[in-house]
Amino acid sequence: MSAITVVKRDGTREPFDANKINLALVEATEGLPDQISKVVQVASELQLTLFDGITSEQLDEAVIHTALQNVKDDPDFDIIATRLLLKNIYKNILGEFANPAELKKLHEQKFAGYLKQGISEGLLDERMSSAVFDLKKLAKALNPTR
Repeated sequence: MSAITVVKRDGTREPFDANKINLALVEATEGLPDQISKVVQVASELQLTLFDGITSEQLDEAVIHTALQNVKDDPDFDIIATRLLLKNIYKNILGEFANPAELKKLHEQKFAGYLKQGISEGLLDERMSSAVFDLKKLAKALNPTR
C-alpha cells in the first residue's frame, strides 16, 4: 500500500498510513467483544476500496461504509460506524484531535463560542446565553464522546 497517497483537507499529499486507520478502529471498537477481530475485519476490507489520490473525506466515508457493510452479520458494527461518524463530525467542526482527551479539551474551548454563534444566527434561543447558564461549567460537564 506504499504507492497510495492521501490528499489531506489542506490539499497536501501524504502516504497512506494504515496505523492511523487501525488506531481509529481500535478507539471505535473500545469495549466491544472481539475487538481485535473487528478491527482486522474492517481494516482488511477497507484495503479493497483504497486508491491513489483518495481524499481524507473519502477515506473517512470508506471506513464508515466498510463497518456498515458488516452490520448484517454483527450489530456491533453499527456501533463502530456510529462512533466513526461521530468522530468525523467532530473533526470537521472542531478540527483535528488525537484522542478523546484532546476532543474534550477542544469541545470545552469552543462550546461557548458555538452557542453564541447559534444565538446570533437565530438558531438557538437567547436563554442559552452565558447570562443564564455557566457555559464553562456546562461544557466541562458534557461528554462529547457520547
